[in-house]
Amino acid sequence: MAVAHTHSNIELNFLLTGRGVYLPGGMPRTVVAGRMAVFWAGVPHQTLTSAESGDGIWIQLPLAWVLQWKLPRDLAGRLLSGEFFQFEFPAELPERWLGYFAQGDEDEKSVLVLELHATLARLALTLAPAPTQKPAAAEVIGASGADEHISRMTAFIAAHYHDENLTIDDIARVVNLRPHYLTTLFKRRCKVSL
Repeated sequence: MAVAHTHSNIELNFLLTGRGVYLPGGMPRTVVAGRMAVFWAGVPHQTLTSAESGDGIWIQLPLAWVLQWKLPRDLAGRLLSGEFFQFEFPAELPERWLGYFAQGDEDEKSVLVLELHATLARLALTLAPAPTQKPAAAEVIGASGADEHISRMTAFIAAHYHDENLTIDDIARVVNLRPHYLTTLFKRRCKVSL
């Protein structure tokens, strides 16, 4: 990708061959074949290509699914805060998932969703506790302007998404923006309504 972009999904990327360099939040991350990368695509990100770039399987999960799954050890909150995870993963699973999706069978698609849920839950159980002090928003994405506002919004949402009384006005106060501008900016940058 020539430029960084954002969208609202959680990405699971698995390289079958070669290696790839990701640039989530402006920080380079190298992922090699046999490893699964997981991150929230609401953080500006791009993939850098090289002679070693290989084939892979890219999965985008709706953010709402991941939040509803109530994953252990606050994995959803950590993803929304901009953490990037990668771990060893058996190649036969993503290849099987691709087959389930390609076949279009509803039962196989249901199993696919369950397996994706289980994959994220297992990842969460392997994580060390989250750092007690999270980096400042601008440090997370290395950005300024609109991206800094988005990062501050998502960091606040990540810390408070479980609060049923969270409002747009609460978020607007924290990031020092008017509510209407905040919702417009969030939709424009993250491709989903706040």
